[in-house]
Amino acid sequence: MRLVPTDIPLSLAILGLRLEGDDDRSTPDKLRAALHLARTLGVAGVHLNGAMADLRARELDRSARRELAALLRRYDLALAGIDLLIPPAHFVDSAHLDRALTAVAESIGLVADLRTLLKETPGAQVARDYQPVICITLPHDATQSVRAELAAYASKAGVRIADLSHHRQPIASTLASASPAANQGGPLGYALDPAAALMAGDDPAAVVAKNAASLFNIRLTDASSDGRCALGRGRLDIAEFQIALSAWRYTAFATLDLRAVSDQEHAAPAALKAWTTSG
Repeated sequence: MRLVPTDIPLSLAILGLRLEGDDDRSTPDKLRAALHLARTLGVAGVHLNGAMADLRARELDRSARRELAALLRRYDLALAGIDLLIPPAHFVDSAHLDRALTAVAESIGLVADLRTLLKETPGAQVARDYQPVICITLPHDATQSVRAELAAYASKAGVRIADLSHHRQPIASTLASASPAANQGGPLGYALDPAAALMAGDDPAAVVAKNAASLFNIRLTDASSDGRCALGRGRLDIAEFQIALSAWRYTAFATLDLRAVSDQEHAAPAALKAWTTSG
């Protein structure tokens, strides 16, 4: 029997999600379709796509934020976080750095506002004390001052930032060289994408062990010899991965991430079945 960690809430990433009919839908309708899929799947929350047209943090005024919070409540979904995949080079390129940091700060502000709005009239899921995470891709050579600034933004709002890049060096070692605010136990951590780890020749279960103290988000992804695929159809040893998560007491979100997966509406329930059933 598989050791399925029952205290890990599940979420759906909107990033890379393509549903039938999306080409003819407006952005609000695409979002509703994604939330409907999440509700149908029975997951607890969603990761918003921070680059989605008309839903970028800088484009949403107070009224639009209230509407977004109301939509999440209507589907009884928690805000698991925001995926904000700014090109990593922008965090080290002086021509783009200010804009990149501003985008992160704006997304953190959006998360903070939505958390407040959701608590005003919470539903069954949103009433739970989930701590949302902003997922970004940081380059290894991001400076100490950049990491410190990101940590300051996150600390002020009570939000965590997770690096979705797959670095060969354990993230705890990377953070140890940064400012004290970004050290272990702080608001900067790691998001583990098993597909990226597998494609880099690494064992996702071993990566969990190396980064357990700063692991803020895991993605439910898989990879075959041809690249990314739906969870359960690739090389990920799900049982071993779950055992590692249980051993290191991981309790943050496990996020179904369907980037580059074909036939997503059928792949999604199959992936969750692979995660939750014995094999």
